[in-house]
Amino acid sequence: MTTRNNRPRPAETVGIRLTVTRGPRADGRWYWRGREKGKGQSTVWTGWATRDEAMAAVAAHVARGDLRRSSRSEVLAEVRTIGDLLAAWTEVQQRRERPVGAPRGTGLAATTVDCYEKASRHLTAWLGDLRPEQLTEESVEGYILDRQHRDMRPASPRTVELEVRIFRMAWKWARKRRLICDRAFPEARVRVDGKVFTINHETPQPGDAAKVLAAMSGEPALVLRMLAVTGARVGAACTLKVDDVDIVNGTVAFDWKNGRRTFPLRAADTELFALLVGRVGIRDRGANVFDLGTCPREQVRSALKRACARADVPRFTPHGLRRMVVTRLIHTPGVDVATAASLLGHSPVVMLRKYAQVSDEARAAAVAAARLGVLSPGAQVIEGPWDKPSSQG
Repeated sequence: MTTRNNRPRPAETVGIRLTVTRGPRADGRWYWRGREKGKGQSTVWTGWATRDEAMAAVAAHVARGDLRRSSRSEVLAEVRTIGDLLAAWTEVQQRRERPVGAPRGTGLAATTVDCYEKASRHLTAWLGDLRPEQLTEESVEGYILDRQHRDMRPASPRTVELEVRIFRMAWKWARKRRLICDRAFPEARVRVDGKVFTINHETPQPGDAAKVLAAMSGEPALVLRMLAVTGARVGAACTLKVDDVDIVNGTVAFDWKNGRRTFPLRAADTELFALLVGRVGIRDRGANVFDLGTCPREQVRSALKRACARADVPRFTPHGLRRMVVTRLIHTPGVDVATAASLLGHSPVVMLRKYAQVSDEARAAAVAAARLGVLSPGAQVIEGPWDKPSSQG
C-alpha cells in the first residue's frame, strides 16, 4: 500500500508503529523506523525494507525478544547524503519530544517535532540524494523556486522560508558533530514574484519601534507593545492567560519551550500593566488576555507589516522586537548578562550568540572608552625609536 507519490503508508504490528524516514533506494526499498506505541515512543528497529518486509522483520524480532533501542551512535553513523543528514537530525529531535503530561520546558512540543518532520520530508524529496559536499547556493535556490512554483499545491513563501531555516539548523547540527564537511550552509537569495526571498533579521531601533506602534491600534498593537517591552516571543504573548498576570507582584509569566519566565512588567510599563489588570478583573481564569481570534500570530505579523509601511520604517518582524530588547539590556550600564538572560528566558551564551546586535557605533564607543591606544602607566602613548632623531649623521 502506497501514497499518491509512492511513499509507503505507515504500518503497525505487535505494538510497534513503522514509518518511512527516507528513500527509496535503487532496489525500491525504503528506510523504516519502528517505534514503541505509548508515551515513550522509543525507536526499537530501523532498516531498509519494503513495507511487508519491515512488518515481518519487526514481528520476528518481537517473537525472539531481541528488539533493541537504537543508540545515538547507530543513527549518526549512517550520514552520507542530505537525506541521511535530515533523517538523523529528525530522529534526534523526535527523541526530544515532550512526553504526554510532562510540564513545558522539559522537551520539544509535539507540534514542533511534527513541523521538523514535514520540512525534512520535503527537503529530502528534492535534495535527499545529494551528498553534503555537493550542496551549493544553486541547489538551495532551485529548491525554493521548485517549491514555490510546483504544479500541485505550491508552497507559500513563509513555508519555504521555514523549511530552509530548518535545513540550516540540521546542517549546523551535523557540522558541529563532524558528520559532514566543515563548511557553512550555502546562503541563497532568490527573487520570487519580483521580490528578493530572504529571511528578515532586521532589528529595529527603539525610535522606529515607537513610530510603528503609534501607527497601530487594536489588539495587535497591544501585543506588539508587550513584545517591545518584555522581549517575549510572539507566540507566548498571543497565548498569555489571565492566570499569568500577577497583580500583587506586578509581573507577567510567559510559557515557552525553554520553560516559564517571569517579567516585572509594572516596573517597565505601568500603563500597559494597568491595562492588563483591568482585563484580568473581568475575565475567567484560563481565558486569553488578548482577543485575537484564529491565527493570532498571523494577525500580529500582518498588522506589523502594514504599520511599518505606514510609518515609513524598514520592515521588521515581531521577533525583531525581541532582539531589540536584548540589545538594550546588554548595552545598559549595570545590567549583567545573567540577569538579562533570565529576563529573556535564555542562557547567557545563547542570548549573546543569537540575539545581541552590535553596531559600528557601539564598537567605536567601546574602543574609545577602553582607551586602547594608551599603553603607558602615565596615560601617555608609548613612543618608539621612530619618533626620535637619528643619531647617525
